[in-house]
Amino acid sequence: MAAVAIVAAFFMLALAPAFDTDALTKNDYGITIPGTEAPDAPIEVSIKNGGSISWTVYVVNLSDKYLDVSFRVVGQNDDIYLTSMLKDTLIGPEDSGFSTLTSGAITLQSSITSESYSKYSIILDVYVTDISDKKSTIVSEITFVVNVESSYSTDNQYNKFFGIIPNTLPQPFNGTWFTALVTVLVLVLCTFVISRLLVPAILYFIGEKYTGGRPEVLSKSIEALLSILAMMISLVLSMQILGASTELVALVKLISTVVYIVLLVIVLWKVYMFAVRVILDRADSQDEYGLDMTLMPLFGMIGKIIFWVGGASAILGCFGMDLKGILVSAGVISLGITLGAQNVLSQFFSGMVLLLTRPFVKDDFVRVNGEIYIVRNVKLMFTEFYNWDKDQIITMPNNVLTATTISNLSKGDSSSRLFVYFEVAYEADIAKAEKIMLEVANKCKFLAKNRDKPNVRLTKFNSSGIELRLGVYVVNYDCTSAASSQLRSDVYQAFIENGIEVPYEKVEIFLNSSCDGKKRPDDLIED
Repeated sequence: MAAVAIVAAFFMLALAPAFDTDALTKNDYGITIPGTEAPDAPIEVSIKNGGSISWTVYVVNLSDKYLDVSFRVVGQNDDIYLTSMLKDTLIGPEDSGFSTLTSGAITLQSSITSESYSKYSIILDVYVTDISDKKSTIVSEITFVVNVESSYSTDNQYNKFFGIIPNTLPQPFNGTWFTALVTVLVLVLCTFVISRLLVPAILYFIGEKYTGGRPEVLSKSIEALLSILAMMISLVLSMQILGASTELVALVKLISTVVYIVLLVIVLWKVYMFAVRVILDRADSQDEYGLDMTLMPLFGMIGKIIFWVGGASAILGCFGMDLKGILVSAGVISLGITLGAQNVLSQFFSGMVLLLTRPFVKDDFVRVNGEIYIVRNVKLMFTEFYNWDKDQIITMPNNVLTATTISNLSKGDSSSRLFVYFEVAYEADIAKAEKIMLEVANKCKFLAKNRDKPNVRLTKFNSSGIELRLGVYVVNYDCTSAASSQLRSDVYQAFIENGIEVPYEKVEIFLNSSCDGKKRPDDLIED
């Protein structure tokens, strides 16, 4: 009887968990991945080699138990793998002091040299355990069905001319080496025809004017670029036709991509400079837009900045660098530089404004803050001036110039308007004086012959005489000082010869020296 009792007790203990209504079930927790139906349905993914896709996994406690959650990945390899920020953790029921939720990001990644895959499965196992019953563990599977489209796979290009046309020739011409050789020879022939025949014909049609006067040099540069391009294309196609390994094809393609980017930047740079040269030349000949060939260095510098930065960014992207992070860092650095060098940046952009708007050019006479200067050189950061005697060089920051009013005294027409003032007595013959002034002005050697003739205007009645203004146009502003001196001298001499009185101020002084304080007529002295 004792033996029967022991056996009965053993079976009761063994069957106890089956009748335990408090055992862990899938209803005690929930697993969700937003945007998918996992874990109830597989997650289907299509990516390219070197690509990645990310999700966020949430595990929530729906019970009154304390649950231990852990994760394992099954099925990944060197080409396709999961990287995750999921950590083993403990989640508790509500009001327990523990979080009821755990979450983390997972990323499905394919290597840059990955082969092509079709419906490859990777499984993320989620282990949930009731800590009060270590044997009560449930495993939930999240399945990823992955398709990888590798750009380095040689399957589609193997033994095909140019990687497109299958080689169906009879032996011994159906081999991969013959296919690769024919592909390379055809590419070399096409490059020769384009660089030696087509490019020179196009440059001849364009003419020496727009090719910098050196079409032969430009033709050789284009030939060199096309040769390098053909060489890289031939190398990549040959390796794919020959069925080289994915790693080798990936390495060669990476190098060729960098070369392509460099060549593209060079070609775009040459096209850009050619377009700028044509546009500036036409604008200079039409003289309507204030643009001329002197702006070539400015547009060249802007082009270098754009193409160099763009090319460097593209090359860094080829090596898998995060351009977003670089741009954010560059933005922070740029902000610091901007705050720390506001005056320098102000000078730089002011220089660009001056070079584009062209308020003055070299050798112009300008008035700045009441002083006369001659423009010597306009640069991005500052502008150099001569003083009028050209014995000093004055340098002004460009932001100072853009913030002030500048009078250009020689822009457009080189001739300059000059006014010279004379004064004659009230008793003088005004008509005769005007005639004399015009005769003298017409004999002046500085007179501009293609402008309006000299004229005289009565401008003011002064206390000592009548003011007359002689207006003339001189050949340029530089001779205004000499012209005004000659006109004053010649007109004054002519007035004297013709009896035209030039008045001057007189002072009358009265002296009173009487002892009794009374004025006497004989004390009046006139000077």
